Amino acid sequence: MTQHKLQSRDGAKSTHLTVPVAVVVEHRRVDHPWVDGEWRITGLLLDPPAGVHGKICRRTAEKTEYFAACDPIELHGKEAEGYLANIASGRPSVWVVMDDEIPGNGQPSPGVHLVTVSAYEAQDYLDPGEVRVDVLPMPAELLEIVSAFIEAQPAPEPFRKRKRKQVDTEEHRFGKEPLAELRRRMGRDPS
Repeated sequence: MTQHKLQSRDGAKSTHLTVPVAVVVEHRRVDHPWVDGEWRITGLLLDPPAGVHGKICRRTAEKTEYFAACDPIELHGKEAEGYLANIASGRPSVWVVMDDEIPGNGQPSPGVHLVTVSAYEAQDYLDPGEVRVDVLPMPAELLEIVSAFIEAQPAPEPFRKRKRKQVDTEEHRFGKEPLAELRRRMGRDPS
């Protein structure tokens, strides 16, 4: 496995880390008149070799597993809270966002749009929509990388509630009546 460095070139703490991955997609035959089979995500490969997209990983009589290329997992310092929420859930997960359509036009598997370990980013896609989201348990090796990344981030600034500003009352100016005085007068006026 490639060593993932958490330091930037200048020695400061890194706020960005890229982890290359490939997704293992399974196609299982289904006995149905309108559907050829069903697709599901079955695994995640860290640091895949180049050119694995579309290659058959494993084949049996009832199913075929393919490697599906995807963009690497991007870890950003500002999203560390989402990674921490994922790990703190007790079931660290990896969310894979992919097309909900049946592949065609020479595609070996559904298109994978995003692989994320941020619970907050995944929530955006979990709402019903045009895409499908599969959830995998986070591999131990990836859990170590994400945990080290979170620890390398600076502590977030504590929340500070802003104090309200005092409202200045409007002064009476020549030719203009203050709004408070006008409202008071209008409330007394029966017309």
